[in-house]
Amino acid sequence: MVNGFNHALPLQMTTLTEAVSSRKPLPYDAGVKAKVVARGSILHYTSQGQDKQSLTVTLADFSSAVKCIVYDAAKFPRFAVGHTVSLKNIIIRNNTIIITKTSKVFLVPGMDVPQQSEREGDHLVHPPPAPELPLEQALRSPAKSKVTVKGQLIQEDSVREVTVNSSPVKLKDLFLKDSTREKVKVTLWRQLQLRPSRVT
Repeated sequence: MVNGFNHALPLQMTTLTEAVSSRKPLPYDAGVKAKVVARGSILHYTSQGQDKQSLTVTLADFSSAVKCIVYDAAKFPRFAVGHTVSLKNIIIRNNTIIITKTSKVFLVPGMDVPQQSEREGDHLVHPPPAPELPLEQALRSPAKSKVTVKGQLIQEDSVREVTVNSSPVKLKDLFLKDSTREKVKVTLWRQLQLRPSRVT
């Protein structure tokens, strides 16, 4: 390591586009070099009774911008915006790069990426707000589509706990109304259930 950079890099390097489209067995062991162009907040969650953290960032090179989720908290500092990293032993899942404890992450000299890739990368981590819809129209939206709703809070249930992947997860149900619907349930999961609310 010289001047904070590790020069013992893999000789075989691929682009982000090649990596996410690869059909090779996991983990993906070819080297990938990319620039961190956006960084989200650290997410705290519970898995199998243990408190864990994850960090979502976007990586970019001349070929594309790709979402990356880091599950090893010790590696979080290496994924600061503006850093260029070389990655090995990563997992590719649903066009997303997954970093685990067995992944290798090296800081390397900086690289330039197209401005378009940087803009795309920022939108992957900080997507624009979803369109605001009346409650009736929101209920008719396609499954898994993102929308924004606004209404009068008429009921707030107590926090309850469910099991997801063998781990307890806290959530809270709110009930809203507007001019189009008398009562619609909105469920707040995980950290969102901690946000204060007030029935009016």
